[in-house]
Amino acid sequence: MQRILPFLGDQPVFEPEATNAMTEAFFKLCQDLKLNGDGGVREAIAVRIIELAQIGERDPERIRERVLREVRPDVARPWTGPALPAVPSDGTQLVPHPHHRHGTR
Repeated sequence: MQRILPFLGDQPVFEPEATNAMTEAFFKLCQDLKLNGDGGVREAIAVRIIELAQIGERDPERIRERVLREVRPDVARPWTGPALPAVPSDGTQLVPHPHHRHGTR
């Protein structure tokens, strides 16, 4: 199984629910996109998944669909669930969801 943990680097520690959701989404996306050895693309996908987890997303299917829509809109199903918060692309700091604990290493 593709693991997301190596891409977390110095990110704050996520609770098990978030880590499991990120790992599941990452694994499924790597399968969807047939990413076997392309480290650069895998890293970009992992970073995007981590960004979504940082803003509180914990549903692996919503994470997967969101990232898939962003990288391959031609293969993604339209999202019919609630709107997900936008992630800043200008380098501003992401603020964790207030209902989720984030520890430190």
